[in-house]
Amino acid sequence: GPGLTFDTNSNTLYGSLGTLSRIDTTTGRPTAVGALGFSSVSALAFDSDRSILCGVDDGPETFITINTATGAGTYVGPLGPFFQFDEIEGLAFDPDSATLYGTNVDPDELITIDTLTGEATVVGALAFTVFGLALDPNTSTLYGADIVTDQLITINSTTGNGTVIGPLGFANVQGLAFDPNTN
Repeated sequence: GPGLTFDTNSNTLYGSLGTLSRIDTTTGRPTAVGALGFSSVSALAFDSDRSILCGVDDGPETFITINTATGAGTYVGPLGPFFQFDEIEGLAFDPDSATLYGTNVDPDELITIDTLTGEATVVGALAFTVFGLALDPNTSTLYGADIVTDQLITINSTTGNGTVIGPLGFANVQGLAFDPNTN
């Protein structure tokens, strides 16, 4: 699926679907920034502490950083041997704890990723198949979009347990982003 994230420093919504794009939050129209240089960037998150756009490439599972001016991705490191053939579909950065969270959908689990090395660690099992992941930096609440049941959930960042909020009203939601300016 495509990656989606909101940069709170510049109030910019970014998306990845072959290229890095800036997305107009009023019209929903993307403007291409440039080629990522990686074949399958499935997840994006903005590290607001370091002002770095982060991503995961699914072929094979590697952690990258992305230049927001050119769209070019830079290899940081592999997620690790346990994630070599998995699907990391969601990323969200918590500026309060300086933690990058991700969702693996094979098996369904919440992970953390070291932004300096790319190494991933399992937090816990999810009872949901979460493609879209977003974090409210005002409350450090993780939100997920379950692609199977089309529900919005909250995710416990310590255990990985999810709680249903309710139906999204859209089928096949694969990306989430949270705008702390408008909630």
